[in-house]
Amino acid sequence: MEALTNAAVAEINKLFEDSSAVLFLEISRSQRENQALRRSCS
Repeated sequence: MEALTNAAVAEINKLFEDSSAVLFLEISRSQRENQALRRSCS
């Protein structure tokens, strides 16, 4: 049972890390787009 729990926790952690990485990339892209738009409006 402990091995199953550890495997589940490891899988959840991996999914969280992957999702966090994707979210970070999306936020970074959005910030770059916002900066470009600010420059073009100035």
